[in-house]
Amino acid sequence: MRSIQTLLAVCILSTAFSCKKETIKSPQTRSASSVIEEDLTGSCVKPWYGIYADGIIPNDTISQKVFIKNGIAQLPPNNLFTWYHTGIYYNIPSCHFLVGDSITFEASVQNPSNGIGAISDYDVVFQLWGSKNYASVYFVGSTSSQSYDNITIGSSVVWNMPELVHYFGSYETFKVVIKNRMVSIYVNGVFVKSMPYDASNKIGRIKTIGYGFKGTGAIDWVKLYSSNNNQQIMQEDFNINGKSSVIWF
Repeated sequence: MRSIQTLLAVCILSTAFSCKKETIKSPQTRSASSVIEEDLTGSCVKPWYGIYADGIIPNDTISQKVFIKNGIAQLPPNNLFTWYHTGIYYNIPSCHFLVGDSITFEASVQNPSNGIGAISDYDVVFQLWGSKNYASVYFVGSTSSQSYDNITIGSSVVWNMPELVHYFGSYETFKVVIKNRMVSIYVNGVFVKSMPYDASNKIGRIKTIGYGFKGTGAIDWVKLYSSNNNQQIMQEDFNINGKSSVIWF
């Protein structure tokens, strides 16, 4: 069984509506001591930012200067916590209008057990904040934690799916396709699971995207496409140390 503190961290990362206790701020409520000075309102150049979350202590937000290195994005281990989640997030600039109900997200991610800062059960989660609702896809790395995996679209949450037990021990492509009120999930191009949602749970305009990990997982690249015509919209390869290098198409 996971501890109550771990359950709280899961609640934060998945924004599960059944979780009642939430002591950590969401990525959009960063403190004045964080990297907010890099994120100028209305700017078309936005930074990535990281968050440590242990479920009890208020989140610690960290600048991209610290975690974008050597072609990947990965927060360094945090020795203040015995267990924790990390998140890597990007606020979509206001000059780009992206609709969350017709888009494809694709990223190369890993969270291996032998990585620096690795914490069992090596969770990997995709997260999306829209103007209307929040969405996420939550993988766990072990069948012992299957009850915590979930797909969330607005107020609709489905838990405990064997299809979302997957260990990302090396870099694999994690794709989420949102189209025609359906969320479809793929790993390395292989279909995993889908879930429909109704009009009341529409996502709306995309505000923030991100990926979360139990411990310190890593992202090699991120790509966004229109799910209507498969045209590429954005790409980030993390090839410039300490700085966002997002390309818009």
